[in-house]
Amino acid sequence: MQVLLDKFKPNVWTRYDWSMFKSLKRYNQILFFCFFCLGIDCMNFFLKFILWIPADHKILAVRVFMWAFGSIASAKEYYEFISNKNCKRVGPYVWVPSLALGVEFSIVIKFGFNMFHAPFPWYVVTMWAVIFGLISIGQVIALVN
Repeated sequence: MQVLLDKFKPNVWTRYDWSMFKSLKRYNQILFFCFFCLGIDCMNFFLKFILWIPADHKILAVRVFMWAFGSIASAKEYYEFISNKNCKRVGPYVWVPSLALGVEFSIVIKFGFNMFHAPFPWYVVTMWAVIFGLISIGQVIALVN
């Protein structure tokens, strides 16, 4: 049984060291990737609300499943792009999700226009101010390094 399980183990474990605070450029590249991932998550809720899709609909599960497996290859390819000095451009595993996110964002802008009228509550504004403050502190730390 152990021999069978050994067939599925990787021969080499690759260590991914993102080194977020190595430089300001690197910090901004990783910050862009984080906002990209958060945008994908956020589009799920916006599309569900704007297009009136029920929460238990199968298309949402399929969308999350496709993004989950596509994000593994995308993260690897983006890491290679920002880490390897010989890699000059990103490949299709980054471009296709970028275009898909752009299409989803366009759908949200087109069909969600004038749909949200209520102003943000004070605690949401406060939380965003704290988040942008922490991002600014991270940029100063990255700039000093």
